[in-house]
Amino acid sequence: MKKNDTLYVIYRFFESSFREDSKPFYKIQYAFDEHELISLEINSFYTKEDLISGMNEYLEDHSYSRAVLLSTEDYNIGLESYIEPSEMKELFEKYGTIVQNDTKSSKSLFDRLF
Repeated sequence: MKKNDTLYVIYRFFESSFREDSKPFYKIQYAFDEHELISLEINSFYTKEDLISGMNEYLEDHSYSRAVLLSTEDYNIGLESYIEPSEMKELFEKYGTIVQNDTKSSKSLFDRLF
């Protein structure tokens, strides 16, 4: 089965947990492509930069060309205005953070010719 080009990811920011010594973190709530829900091996990150970096590694390892990250807050707001399932991609594209797979776009001129 050929992988789809785009991975859609919904993440949530937690300011803290029940323990006082815990740090804020980002947690991936859902990830899916055109065909199925995807279970990611790593799903918690301390910074948004770590989240983006982790997604870039996942894209490279699993042959996706890009991921679109959307917070749960933006997703919930979007649900109020986007009714049709076909409009969900538009919601991700308009309000999400796009992470490109650098290895797919960094081909040299020689690689593109041959």
